[in-house]
Amino acid sequence: MLRAMLKPLLCALALLGVAATAFAQPTAADFAGLDQQVHFLNEQAGKLALRVEDLERDNTNLRTQNAALTRRLDDASRATVTSAQLAAAVTELRALVQAGDQATRDQTDAKIKKLADQTNAALDAIAKGSAPRPADQPPTPPPTPSVFSDNYPKDGIAYTVQSGDNIAKIAQKTGSKQADIINANKLANPSKLNAGQKLFIPGGKPPATP
Repeated sequence: MLRAMLKPLLCALALLGVAATAFAQPTAADFAGLDQQVHFLNEQAGKLALRVEDLERDNTNLRTQNAALTRRLDDASRATVTSAQLAAAVTELRALVQAGDQATRDQTDAKIKKLADQTNAALDAIAKGSAPRPADQPPTPPPTPSVFSDNYPKDGIAYTVQSGDNIAKIAQKTGSKQADIINANKLANPSKLNAGQKLFIPGGKPPATP
């Protein structure tokens, strides 16, 4: 732009020189002064050209900075969108965790209730004199006394051991007590009964016919 402004100025100076030549015969001093002016104008034109280059360089730097700033703004916008998406994902994850916690609490409550029911049943059975046992587990016979007692009813019935019988089943069938059966028959190993074995059942009653 400055170069375009200098061009008319130089043209005007040239015209002034031509006009001066037309009206008066130039002397050596005039030529020397004109040379000095032209030299000065050339220096000023060079300085202006350097200034123009500086301005163009500054303009280029500003454009580069503007492009970098634009990229930063775009990156910030994308980062904002990513943050929003991350916040939504975190919210969804929290909801899933809370739902899972609720299911876990429900399962835990059910297990605690079941355990409490079993405990209450065991306490009731203990209060009634018989502890509950799993259906598949055979009853545990009472420990064998080192010395058999005579403290048992002297009246009773005779019983023939059937296949699959044990002291607990015989006591349940006849209404007798396991300890009385062991003492009356002096069973050193109550867990070993043989089919066909004859036993005296103190205070017992004949089992009901199936």
